[in-house]
Amino acid sequence: MQENNRYIVVNKYWKEFLANKNGYDAFSFIYNFYVNDLLSYGLSLGFDEETCRDAVHDVFCKILIDKSKFLKVRNLTSYLFRSLRNKLFNIQKRNCKISDSFFENIPFSTEITTLESLISREDTEKLKQTVENLLN
Repeated sequence: MQENNRYIVVNKYWKEFLANKNGYDAFSFIYNFYVNDLLSYGLSLGFDEETCRDAVHDVFCKILIDKSKFLKVRNLTSYLFRSLRNKLFNIQKRNCKISDSFFENIPFSTEITTLESLISREDTEKLKQTVENLLN
């Protein structure tokens, strides 16, 4: 029952933040209420602490910058955890693309050098001689 009361208080601050142009105190309360739980959640997904902190801050910055987009959010807890998860997976996807492009940019030459060409001709001549000897 006490846990439900905590979320009732948070929802009150959430509504205050959305309604008030200068709801920074309400926003600060919400941030402090959720930040440790969100960090723990990100760590439990296997991400490092720095990445989790950056993602949590990004989620809250997004809310703070354009709160009008969040007027329809009724379940703040669900929204924050889902947003953090999505943010972390987007970061992971972007990092994978970076590492893939790293390997794509490694120069790979298909040009045959003169030495390789001579070796190939010698091997061909040897094979040709062997086949002729076997046929004779």
